Amino acid sequence: MTSSISSADVSSAKPGDHRRRRDDLALLTFVLVFVLCNSAIVYLGVHYNVLLFFIGALAALLLTGYVAFLFIFRTVKLRLFRSPLLLAATAILAGQVMIYRAAFYVIDLSRLYANISFYTTAVEASGASPRFVTFNWGESGFAGSSGWYYLLFDEIGHAANPPPGTASTANALTPGPNCAASVSHLSGHFYSLAINC
Repeated sequence: MTSSISSADVSSAKPGDHRRRRDDLALLTFVLVFVLCNSAIVYLGVHYNVLLFFIGALAALLLTGYVAFLFIFRTVKLRLFRSPLLLAATAILAGQVMIYRAAFYVIDLSRLYANISFYTTAVEASGASPRFVTFNWGESGFAGSSGWYYLLFDEIGHAANPPPGTASTANALTPGPNCAASVSHLSGHFYSLAINC
């Protein structure tokens, strides 16, 4: 009698565990797709339309809140480790900022290589020596703050690595002293520049 009850308990527990694993797999897949797609939406929002940025940020907060609630609920119910997929989804959401940075870098590289012939032609047409050529890559603004984004060709590399005691060549593009500029190396002598004021 006891063995029939325990086997019934096991058989009733398995469908619940199977359903939980299936739901966690669906959640993990959704989180992966969301973070990748949302990084593109946030990139467009930062570079062109700030409303897209706020939509992406709100969606990220809502999804992160839902997964955090589910994580806490499972922890309280002592069911957290029955399916490691929820832990994977939580880890992905915890690392969103790093994923977005990597996605921004990949998008910048894609933009560079998709139009590399245009950029190299413009650089070769430049008569300056050493050559320092800028390309407008978008701008955005909201509530008194503004952002500008550029692709730079810096032949001597002083945009990202100025010699000691000198300012970055990218500083010439900042509109005021209260602006923050960040430079990222893309490929060869090409750099991306973000300015926020």
